[in-house]
Amino acid sequence: MKFDQSIMDNLRDYNEKVGRIRDMRIDVDAELGITVEAGSQAKRAALARAYREASGRYKSLEQQARQKAAERVDQTRLGAFKPRGGESAMMSYRDALGRLDGVTEQGQLKVALSRAYEVGDDVMAKAVLRRGYEVGSEHLVADYHAKYPGDRGAWDEFVAAAEDANAIESGGLPGSPDKPPELKNYNVDSLAGDSAPTGT
Repeated sequence: MKFDQSIMDNLRDYNEKVGRIRDMRIDVDAELGITVEAGSQAKRAALARAYREASGRYKSLEQQARQKAAERVDQTRLGAFKPRGGESAMMSYRDALGRLDGVTEQGQLKVALSRAYEVGDDVMAKAVLRRGYEVGSEHLVADYHAKYPGDRGAWDEFVAAAEDANAIESGGLPGSPDKPPELKNYNVDSLAGDSAPTGT
């Protein structure tokens, strides 16, 4: 599955920023070059801001990725199921889908596909493909592409797009920023500077 590189860039930038914050030092005397390690309160505040910013960006990018995935499914579905031809072909396609509506028996669909192929009715064959997909018949889909191998590429694109979209919906995208352990007992949203612990 291909993920938006921006999400991984966001995670990388966040992790680098967290590392810099943990090493943060404060100039005590610039002329003498004296520095001291920043206090835990200052570091927590900086970590909270970095985490809140990176998390917000991740959520925005994830939503964009979901939208792109859904749009890709819609586009590739057209390529996989839309019959060749103009408006007349679409009218015939709608009629063919209507005749197949409610047909779930794979044997009947297989016969319909074979007949459509024999008489050169590509529109009906495409309707059978659609119905076979709707009833979850992998054998019928495979039979269609054995008869119409030129349509296999568009089908593979649709399947890949659907798998990507399903993976995003079920498990989300990788690259979500981890909350720093230093913030475990703190409310990140209230850490404009520092906040009192909410637990022990």
